[in-house]
Amino acid sequence: TNIIGMNIPEQRIQTYRFNPFGGGDNYTIGYNAMWSMDVIRVAARYNIYLTFQSDFIRWVHLLSDTNLQPLLQIMRDNSHLMIPLNEMVAPNGITRQSSVLGLWLSDVVDNFGIIIKLL
Repeated sequence: TNIIGMNIPEQRIQTYRFNPFGGGDNYTIGYNAMWSMDVIRVAARYNIYLTFQSDFIRWVHLLSDTNLQPLLQIMRDNSHLMIPLNEMVAPNGITRQSSVLGLWLSDVVDNFGIIIKLL
C-alpha cells in the first residue's frame, strides 16, 4: 500500500507567538503555521499530494499577512503537490473560494479544490 496524499485540516494559521526579543518571522509565526510548513516539507520529501483545507477567511489572511510569507513561500516551492481546499459554506464562501483561486492565479499552487457541504 502506498500513501498518495495527506491533508492539513482547518488550521488556524493566523495566530502569532509573542516574542519580546524580536528576531523576525521565524520567532513570531504561529505554531500551527510552523506545523503546516513541516507537513508540507514531509509531503515534498516523499513527493505526495497535500490537501490544505480551510474554513473561515484563512486563505485571504495567508495572502495578505507578511508574517505568513514563509508558509506562502514553501507552498509556492511545492506548488505541484499543494491542493488548497475551500469549504463552501455561508456567509463568506465566495470570498474564500476567490482567495483559493487567487493562490492558483498567482502561481502559489498548481491545483485547487472545493468542499461542498450539503445542509
